[in-house]
Amino acid sequence: MLIRNNGIKLLLIFVVLLGLVKVSMALPVAIGERVYLYLEKAAAMGYIETPLLWDMPWDCEEVAQTLINLENRRRAGEIELPATLVREHAYQLLRYRREIDSIVAGDWWEECPGYSPRIAKAVNRQHIIDFGEPFWGVDGTVLSVDYDNGSWFSFDPAYHFRYDGTSSDRNVLRRAWGVDVAGSPYPGFEAFVQWFDVAEWDNEQYPSWDGRYRIFDDRIGYVSTKSEDRIEHEELRAGITLRRKGLNFFFGRDRVRWGPGRHGNLMLSGEATTIPHGRLRFDIGMDIRYTMLAGQLGVLNSFSDSVYTAPTNRVRRLLPEKFITAHRLSFSPLDNLQIGLQEVVVYAEHGLKFHYLNPVTVLFTEEHEAGDQDNAMMGGDIWVRLKPGWTAWGELLLDDFQFGKIGTDYYGNKLAWISGTEYNVPLAGSLLESGIEYARLRPFVYTHFFPINTYQHWTAPLGLQLQPNSDRTTGWVSMWTNPYLRFGLEGNLLRHGDNVTLADSSLLNTGGDIEKGHVIGENEAAPFLDGNRDDIMQFHGWVEYEILEDFYLAVMVGYENYVDRDQQGMRIAAGVAWNRPLDRRWSLRGR
Repeated sequence: MLIRNNGIKLLLIFVVLLGLVKVSMALPVAIGERVYLYLEKAAAMGYIETPLLWDMPWDCEEVAQTLINLENRRRAGEIELPATLVREHAYQLLRYRREIDSIVAGDWWEECPGYSPRIAKAVNRQHIIDFGEPFWGVDGTVLSVDYDNGSWFSFDPAYHFRYDGTSSDRNVLRRAWGVDVAGSPYPGFEAFVQWFDVAEWDNEQYPSWDGRYRIFDDRIGYVSTKSEDRIEHEELRAGITLRRKGLNFFFGRDRVRWGPGRHGNLMLSGEATTIPHGRLRFDIGMDIRYTMLAGQLGVLNSFSDSVYTAPTNRVRRLLPEKFITAHRLSFSPLDNLQIGLQEVVVYAEHGLKFHYLNPVTVLFTEEHEAGDQDNAMMGGDIWVRLKPGWTAWGELLLDDFQFGKIGTDYYGNKLAWISGTEYNVPLAGSLLESGIEYARLRPFVYTHFFPINTYQHWTAPLGLQLQPNSDRTTGWVSMWTNPYLRFGLEGNLLRHGDNVTLADSSLLNTGGDIEKGHVIGENEAAPFLDGNRDDIMQFHGWVEYEILEDFYLAVMVGYENYVDRDQQGMRIAAGVAWNRPLDRRWSLRGR
């Protein structure tokens, strides 16, 4: 059989090569899962040596090994967890019991009476009805079955409902329901599907010509307009994984996050909808990691005359194919330090380019060798634990620049950066955290002179969810008061220099719109925050409570002031989530 699709050829080659060797568990842990928060706090407090924390997603075995190391230190008396983290530690040990059992001997659990599976399960279920072992699996899922030959299967339903209201009388309801299915037909080969059906209702009409025009938070893919007051879309994570020692392979659809930014990242933030891609990761010990990603991006608008009418009189657009390739090298030279270097290229209308699939090339040079037609950028980041509980981080993105014009307002100096710091301290058995972060995008960041190469997946930036020519200052304080309750306060100052529509309806392009790159003949000076200023102040408080196991209630109340529009008012959001990460992103909207 002749296989013409290059992507299928590559997948088959990787599967065959990795299938020839002994592999182990490698299911990716979804970005947003609470185990990341727990491990971030453990790293900040110095309870674990700095893992390669900011290369997400992790896989289950990697999480399990980190939990084992943390538990071994606790047993040895080297650390003492705050009371509020004791239950969380027990929960996570139980959640990753299958992976932990694949690493340690059976007596490892017996040597830890305070965290035996039985006690951990009792702690975990003190608020719920025990449905019994056949129904409720050992790893916290609704249904989990393990077979003697090492095969296993798990199933979890999930649900999310959220209400958002504003003083402008806009009320939005969002509902998502779905399933999370995972399994291993034979040891070493794993697959998963996480599917959600999502609907959004608004008390105002969604335009029939473009239903997504009024989406409350547009970071999704294809949208179906079902009626004037409802739109629907789907969310999907799915894929297969293989792993052998330090080599990890993933093929499917997932989110990827690179970098330590607390409220978003510059290159890959994991906040847009999932990306279909293949990912190879090479680990050298626990200190060095190299990742190569190649995938396909969604295109919303047609950039060429590609419309035709089928015999059924239905009009169809042939959208150009758009691809992404990215590399990241991260290493931890010290226990309290992680450094990351990364590069990415987005290209379209040429088909899959094999020179971008070389895992050890320099994408910036490859892009120039191909005629400088694509959108390449590079960057780096650093995370450091200054002392137990006190961390600092920074990210830098070089979208485009000229050394001779650095420090000027030249439009081609498309730089972005993030810097922040946070302090975590145990307080009466609770964990108190406070921090501040500043993010800045120069004019025209993420744009490209060929609009198809804009650094977007559908309509959302792949990186920070801000428009170019913007900055954002965020401060927060929160407390984990007991195993089930978290609350906090947060404030944001968003500043944006938007493009200006002149009296003759022409556009003064100040670099403030991700979909409008610089045009030949326009002014080459692009001062930061020039244009139509749009400043927003936001303050909000939030509370989230785990009512039942993996069943959360969240309430958020806030105030917004659009300074330059002379608009202000209150906002409120409330939601429940079962087996699905909570969503508090509304406070970060600035696009």
